[in-house]
Amino acid sequence: MYQHKPISIKLPYCQTPIQQAEFLFYYLITQGCNETVYFRSSQGIRYQLNLQYKQRSIIQLPDQQKFYQTPQYQTLGNSKKLNNINQDEQREQQQREQYQREQQQREQQQREQQQREQYQREQQQREQYQREQQQKEQQQKEQQQKEQQQKEQQEQEQSEQQKQRELQKQKELQQQRELQKQRELQQQREYEQKQKQREYEQKQREQQREQQEQQRELQQQSEQQKQRKIQQQKDQQNNDYQKNSNLNTIPQQSQQTQQQPQSKQHDEQEPENKILSNENQENYENQINDQDQIDKNQRQKLIYDLIKELNKNSSDLRQVQEFYKKYIQGLNDRQELIKQYNVKKLAKKQELYKICNGFLQVRGDGNCFYTAFGYQFIRHLLITYNNNEFNQFINKIQAINLRFRIQVPGFQIDDLELEKQILIEFIYQLQQLRMIEDVQERQQQLLIQFSEYQVGQDGTGFLYTLSTLFFRNLSDYLVEQDQEIKTFIGDDQKNLLIWETECNSNEIVINQLAIYLQLNVILIFFDNEDFIVRQYQEENKNKIILLIKPGHYNIGIENAA
Repeated sequence: MYQHKPISIKLPYCQTPIQQAEFLFYYLITQGCNETVYFRSSQGIRYQLNLQYKQRSIIQLPDQQKFYQTPQYQTLGNSKKLNNINQDEQREQQQREQYQREQQQREQQQREQQQREQYQREQQQREQYQREQQQKEQQQKEQQQKEQQQKEQQEQEQSEQQKQRELQKQKELQQQRELQKQRELQQQREYEQKQKQREYEQKQREQQREQQEQQRELQQQSEQQKQRKIQQQKDQQNNDYQKNSNLNTIPQQSQQTQQQPQSKQHDEQEPENKILSNENQENYENQINDQDQIDKNQRQKLIYDLIKELNKNSSDLRQVQEFYKKYIQGLNDRQELIKQYNVKKLAKKQELYKICNGFLQVRGDGNCFYTAFGYQFIRHLLITYNNNEFNQFINKIQAINLRFRIQVPGFQIDDLELEKQILIEFIYQLQQLRMIEDVQERQQQLLIQFSEYQVGQDGTGFLYTLSTLFFRNLSDYLVEQDQEIKTFIGDDQKNLLIWETECNSNEIVINQLAIYLQLNVILIFFDNEDFIVRQYQEENKNKIILLIKPGHYNIGIENAA
């Protein structure tokens, strides 16, 4: 490349300075010069040669006029020569301008060509980019469609698999239910057959007893006839004797007349003796009442301590909200019933309403079966039973010497004297409720006292615990009375006497309780959106309804209005 320094070049003959400049200009371009060159012609005119690409031009520098006015230039020629020079300069100027215009046109054309080429390249790039972008979008769409199709196919396969699993589960559940029903029906048939056999044997024994009683009555009648005959013979002999001894009649009559005043005197003394005996009876009864009051206070203090200790080792160990501490938590109507047990089909709702139209919520613990069963039976005992039936029940449970045992980790009841006091207090609580004359008030007090979870030394809050102890021990007693049932239940029997523990053989226990207490027990077993109804001893008139959802019992209400 040319450096910025003065150089001398021998040029061929050129008439004008511009020709010299143009010759040098093109010569330098052919030599690859790409710089700015300053040129002074042989006449002393200076030019600026711009050789850069896209900026090539020949520019005459402005100090040439001064050069022409110098004395040295004036001595070179005359005015004609000056005119020629001016004409040459004008031509050169025109040529330069023409050249510049052409150069500008060429440059403009080059720029336009370059712009067109650039635009075309950019347009092609844009089109190429758009095509590539469209291809990418198309590929993405196709990929998304494929993924969507795969996803839908997978979801469809999963849904089909889920449906198949659900169908399989339903089939398995149905099979299990059918097997369970078959087992229950088989057990029920076996139990009914055995029950019929026992009833038949019982009837046979009763017939034998009746025959024996009839035989005894016949023997007694025959003996009485013999005695009457003997007595008649004696009377006949006495009559014969009296006829033969008339002399003794008068003294006997006189003796009778003497005895009559004595009998009258004795009759007059009887009212005085009765008055004295009544006063003594009142004093004796007052003494008994005072003693009973002392015994009651001591008994209730003893049972209060017992219940507190039992709760301390069981329910007090759990944190429960205040509302849920109540053993029975309020009445719910038929809308709450179908919501609680998720019954959705109209036919099932109508079937359920024929049996049950509401429920009482029972506290969720291991005693919920005895709460639901016990409350309903005690309600019959206090409301439905007449006085004679109530007294018969009290005498019945006293006659069997029922135990009141229970155990819980850290505490147990296994003492005959203590259990006797518990039985007395249980009967006392029932009698106190029975003494309420107004039936509605009696029913309301039963619900209040049975639901109460806070105990007091005056007997408040005793009824739930005493009732649960009673029905657990009664269940154990009934199992013990039937060796076959005892063998069938096996080790599960011990759960009957463990506080807040459920027995897995409840249905057998329910049937035994229904027989012993003469109840018609309706058990409604809810499973998913369906339910099964089982009925025990339906010939009995006093009905109770138990609602069971796996793990919990509630109280069914036939009419919840």
